[in-house]
Amino acid sequence: MTLRLPLPPIDTAPIKDVARSLRFAVERGGRSLRRGLPLDVLPEPAARLADAALTTALIISGSAGRGVSSLAHLLEGDDTPPPLSHREEAAAEGRFAAAAHDGLRAALLRLGAESCLVSEAAAVAAWRRVTRSAAASDGATAASLYLALLDPPAVREVVWPEATTPPADATRIAVFAVLLAMLADPAGYQDLLPAATDLAMALAGDLAKADDPAALKTLFEEFRDHV
Repeated sequence: MTLRLPLPPIDTAPIKDVARSLRFAVERGGRSLRRGLPLDVLPEPAARLADAALTTALIISGSAGRGVSSLAHLLEGDDTPPPLSHREEAAAEGRFAAAAHDGLRAALLRLGAESCLVSEAAAVAAWRRVTRSAAASDGATAASLYLALLDPPAVREVVWPEATTPPADATRIAVFAVLLAMLADPAGYQDLLPAATDLAMALAGDLAKADDPAALKTLFEEFRDHV
């Protein structure tokens, strides 16, 4: 009888990052082309061919992104973030990174972004860097993760609607909101994210001044019960 060794855990974050980057590039390129060269100014059949090519590219990139994401979620299982006070939980880094990706996108869209590109692999790396250190309170862990997600940035690019002024420090606001929601209730963080984003927006001035772990820990612990 042939013995089959168990497969090692698969790090799906880089795979998903590649698919999302391709989809983001195609979607952004399509929007830019449509804005820069409106199809109604092109003569036929050029306009019809250009529109069909753009539509096909968007459909293909979208299907590829959804397919890779679905496969990754099947491999990962639980996609709720781990409690930040239990950093040793099974598959904690993958669960945190997937939740951080989805949360950052949702927070930025609530702030008015048109689209954004967030690196799940960067969120994995942030978790690893923070959890290598000695155990700490969940508030201290949130403060360290906040800094780790900003440098190097997990949010790669944000597209804002034309003729709008994006909120100052939008990325800081989004990162704080996601971690605040995770602190308040890991299992229900998605439901808390809109309120956490609004609260983080109100705290933008405080976040701009809080550039060290101690000050950030104070903010997290003060407002975790307010969402």
